[in-house]
Amino acid sequence: MREAGYDVMAIDYGGFSNSTLDEKNTFSDDFPGDFLNKLQNQFFNQPTPDTLSNDIFSTVEYVSSRLPHHKIILWGHSLGTSAVSRAISLHSETISKSVKIAVLEAPFADALSASKTHPLTSPFRNIYSTPVVNWAIDLVAESAGLYKLASLNNLKSVTSKNRPKMLVLHSADDDELGVWNSDLIVDELVAQEIAESGEASRIRYLRFGREKGYGHSGMLQNAEWQEELACLLDDEFCQIRVKEEDIL
Repeated sequence: MREAGYDVMAIDYGGFSNSTLDEKNTFSDDFPGDFLNKLQNQFFNQPTPDTLSNDIFSTVEYVSSRLPHHKIILWGHSLGTSAVSRAISLHSETISKSVKIAVLEAPFADALSASKTHPLTSPFRNIYSTPVVNWAIDLVAESAGLYKLASLNNLKSVTSKNRPKMLVLHSADDDELGVWNSDLIVDELVAQEIAESGEASRIRYLRFGREKGYGHSGMLQNAEWQEELACLLDDEFCQIRVKEEDIL
């Protein structure tokens, strides 16, 4: 992205990597306090769907307050797409004013279906059977509130004009999160926009063929996303590109 000319701010969600959920979990220098804070952060203060989306919201506020004239693009990949989608749902008024485009790279329609179809569950299905594994996933999903990470429902809860413009990227050979997730998301959001405004101009979809071999995380090596972003950022650029393609 930097090579394409974009300024990039990347974050660790609270509770992931070395990012704590709040100030009370800042590690102290003394051994007992440091140990107990780490223990609390690891076992009792886990990230939730709402902390993920609030981290997105805080990041948008931070960037927009310091760079008020910049065009902000909110980019989520895999799990990050669900956090972006929920942030749009919970904070649509602020995000629609501050964020120009939301990019969903290899998204899933909802966390529950994604969990049940993920290849990592296959060994457990072979040992315990599919009904038992699905029951366990349902149990965990309910306690963790994973139903809140239903990207499609979160996005549809906001009118198309109150969402940022959107770019969706997915590869047909994604074995972790099937491309059907993006197919469903795009179909539903396009239908919603047409029902609300009579046209669909605020969402673009790059669906890469299996022969590209991009898998779950390799789509940025294809430069098409740069042109699609340029179109969403500047309608005039898109019109010029269409005219050039017509000439060719």
